[in-house]
Amino acid sequence: MFCGICIKCNKEFETKKRNQKFCSKSCANSFNTSARKIEDNSVFKTKLNKLSSYILGLIYSDGCLSYDRHTKRKRITISMNEEELIEKLNRIMTPNKKVYKYKHPMGRGYTYSVISTNPIDVKYLLDIGITERKSSIVSMPKLPRNLMRHFIRGYFDGDGSVYINRTSTYYNGIKKNYIYTNISFTTGSNVFAEQLKLVLSLFNIESKIVKDSRQNHKCFYVKIYKKECVKNFYNFIYTDAEYYLKRKHSKFIEMI
Repeated sequence: MFCGICIKCNKEFETKKRNQKFCSKSCANSFNTSARKIEDNSVFKTKLNKLSSYILGLIYSDGCLSYDRHTKRKRITISMNEEELIEKLNRIMTPNKKVYKYKHPMGRGYTYSVISTNPIDVKYLLDIGITERKSSIVSMPKLPRNLMRHFIRGYFDGDGSVYINRTSTYYNGIKKNYIYTNISFTTGSNVFAEQLKLVLSLFNIESKIVKDSRQNHKCFYVKIYKKECVKNFYNFIYTDAEYYLKRKHSKFIEMI
């Protein structure tokens, strides 16, 4: 055993670790609290713009609002597998903090997270109805028409996908194969799905809502099937866009 003096409370303690600095987890968590209370940049302090609308879409899809018991404050977390995009968000939202990196439990790569405790942004999300368990009750935010495409691009980068749908039919004994490019959004909220469908229709993008048929899966898909609507959607979200997931954008280009 080794003897140590806690650098937080100055209490003497015994430990099996030679370089242990704290006598307890409580002292370790409370040490240097001021450093953990560095104020992050506010994204939603001023009037919404292209960037903040895009980030809002990411929060709706790959983000969450939770309570941090150590700092005793609510925090905003955005987690993705795309390190490059998270690094960009980190420079915008939390330049004085690190990017958090977590290895998947099955060893399939990493998840990267940016965590902000900016009180203005937390209050903004609470005011528009974002809660700690938002997935099944969330609804579309009220945004100006010119910013809606940036929000939808953010949501698409998080919970959207573009994929190839292959079908086959027989005519006079001859098999014909057809390949279609489809788009799908995933949400646990039927209200959000209905609202997203309506917003897309305002921009000449026809879509359909499909409910997950699996038992105990409360999930809805907003799907775009028609070829012209897929192209309309691509132009809708990417024209003059500065922030987007490059991998998904490249995949989209290959398919249309």
